[in-house]
Amino acid sequence: MSLRPVVVGVCGGVAAGKRLFTRSLLSRLRSRGCTVEEVEMVTANMFKENRMDCLLLRGMTLFTDQPRNYFDLKIFLDVDADIRLCRILSSTTTFDDMRRQLTRYQSLTRPYHVQSVLKQRTLADLCFNGSFQEKDVDSASRRILQLMKDGKERPEEEPDDDDYTRSL
Repeated sequence: MSLRPVVVGVCGGVAAGKRLFTRSLLSRLRSRGCTVEEVEMVTANMFKENRMDCLLLRGMTLFTDQPRNYFDLKIFLDVDADIRLCRILSSTTTFDDMRRQLTRYQSLTRPYHVQSVLKQRTLADLCFNGSFQEKDVDSASRRILQLMKDGKERPEEEPDDDDYTRSL
């Protein structure tokens, strides 16, 4: 029985800061000597091809149904809608871009967030409210390091079919 890496999911809505949080966590763990990978696509052979201590995945709806069972730690970034909208709009350059972003936010982003993304919060092990701070990264990294230290055997699970590839 071989050990698989600690698998951590970072979940949250559009412009919640998932990328920044994940990169900060990556940096913190690497500074402690951990081998960490950040990926957006999981394949069946990933764990066999690349030995690592920790695997970080980020997305909006990672903790649904079966994928939820693969995570050793589930983190949700809960950022108010007005802050997320401000972040979206701050990246626009023209008035037309802003109008398109607002239309998209009202018709797609906000309803999807309410319908699907918010459900992820109840499934998370850690939930950080508002814009994350260094203490949140510290808390998450301590939890991950403890999972690694516990060293419990986490057997590699074989997927149900040979074609197993999941985009998260």
